[in-house]
Amino acid sequence: MEHLAQHFGRINNKIPPLSDKINGLAKRLNKFASIEPSYLVALEKWRVEAHKTVEDYYESKRRDFIDDRRGKLEKEVERVRHTMDRLMRKHDAVQQDIDLLTQDIRLIEQKFSEFQSLRFTIHPLVIDGDLIIRDIFPLPPPCRTMKLSFDEFPAMASNDKYLLVHQPPNLSL
Repeated sequence: MEHLAQHFGRINNKIPPLSDKINGLAKRLNKFASIEPSYLVALEKWRVEAHKTVEDYYESKRRDFIDDRRGKLEKEVERVRHTMDRLMRKHDAVQQDIDLLTQDIRLIEQKFSEFQSLRFTIHPLVIDGDLIIRDIFPLPPPCRTMKLSFDEFPAMASNDKYLLVHQPPNLSL
């Protein structure tokens, strides 16, 4: 009976150190939640840069398709307006001037109509799922080891996804 009590005593004495370990892990986990790890900082930096890339692309396309065309139309309108003002001040317009002004105004109206009815084919942004991948190195510590001779089985390490195999002269993952 005394032997049994000693046995249970030894087993029960192992519980407090295990409790200390789990409490220590809980503290580390809480601290981890309050401190942003470097990989999350890098991920956030990547996100900000990706958004900036999309914004820059948008602004470039907007300039190409909208702002440049509108600027050209505004210059054309100002040129025709300036010509009309000059002709009205001098009172020396001839039929050819009127015909040219009428033609210029029609061209501006046509360009404005085209500008208003621009159509685009916009493809959705496709993001490769493997754009960001987790490095497998450093590998986590092994959860189990087996003693095998290399003659029987050449595996060196494994996790849930990978098996590291040594078959001289190659090391394969």
